[in-house]
Amino acid sequence: MFLDASAVVAIMTRAKDADLLLSKVAAGRTTIHYSSVTMFEAVIAVARKNAISIHGNSDRRHCR
Repeated sequence: MFLDASAVVAIMTRAKDADLLLSKVAAGRTTIHYSSVTMFEAVIAVARKNAISIHGNSDRRHCR
């Protein structure tokens, strides 16, 4: 099973389908594969969703 960045983001941000995705991952009978690019993409997406700027400021007014 290949874990896509969108699935990682949904799980990390507790999206409405996070429980379904987690159950599918847990029920999988194969090794879970992911790439470093997948994790990088997920981290960027989660940071964007949480409006964290490059300087660590979580105030949305300072994010561009």
